[in-house]
Parts: sequence; C-alpha cells; structure tokens
Amino acid sequence: MGFEWVTDPHTKTPAPAIAKWVKEGARVRGMLLSTDGMCENVNKIKPPMCFGREQVDVVVAVLQEVLATLTPELKQQLVQESVEYVTQRRALWAQLEATAAARAAAAAAAAMTGQHMNGQHMNGQHGGIGVVKAVHKGGMKSTASHGSMAASDTDVSEGGDGEGALEELHA
Repeated sequence: MGFEWVTDPHTKTPAPAIAKWVKEGARVRGMLLSTDGMCENVNKIKPPMCFGREQVDVVVAVLQEVLATLTPELKQQLVQESVEYVTQRRALWAQLEATAAARAAAAAAAAMTGQHMNGQHMNGQHGGIGVVKAVHKGGMKSTASHGSMAASDTDVSEGGDGEGALEELHA
C-alpha cells in the first residue's frame, strides 16, 4: 500500500520532502513506512498477510495524527525543499540522458567504421567490465567477466572450430 505525495494536484510535481517528513512522523509514533519512487515521494507500508480492519484503523489514525501537525509554514517549507530537489534531480537526469546518447552515438559510429571504443566509462575511468563469449561447436555462451576480451564470431562463421577465437573488446 502506498501514498504518493505531490506539491500540486494539477502539476503533480513530486514532494519527496513531505514523504520523508511523514515517514519520520510515523516512525516516532511506532509505525514504519518506507519511501519509494523515482523521486522518493511515495510512502509505502508493507503489512503482513494477517492485516485486518483494526490495523487499518491504526494506520489511518497515525497518519491523521502526523498530518494534523503539518502547519502551513512547514508545508510551504517542505514544498520548497521538494521543488528544489526535483529540479536538481531532473537536471541530473537530463545530463545522464545526454551522456548516454553521446556514448551510444559514439559506439554506433565506431561500429560503423570498425573501430573499438576506448574503454572509458561514463565517469571517465577506464578499464571496464567486459563480457567473455565462449564459442563452442554448439553455439555461443555469454558470461560476465572482469576482463576485456570477447569471442569473435568469425572463427565459427568461417568454418573454424571456435576454440581460441578471442579478440580484444573495449566497451
């Protein structure tokens, strides 16, 4: 069961500061909630299977008690914190999307020219995790590895037995 908090019902801007405040208010009253969602603006309660009407009444009473302490000034402060958080989060998402798009375009260009990528991650470090594909007569098997080697399809497709057909891969 979850409760999504927004700063405005029309714009539906997430309100993570309110969700965090409700979670803490419920905690000090003996009820555990968690936060979830892309912006952490959803309070979740994970009741046991034997959760009945009595327990529902307790949850509602605790939430009413918590929300009764929300003053207009505090609400305004939490809304402002939420808007700032969401603005920062959206800027980060845009930056990550742009970086991912640039990397995809570079990889596609490298693939079209037959070149390999230089092995750098989005954070600028090198050495990455590669995938090792073992080529057998019966087909290909992929396994994750910390190496930077991958099997070449050419050995099998050109009639070879597939053993030892490895080429360096930077991804």
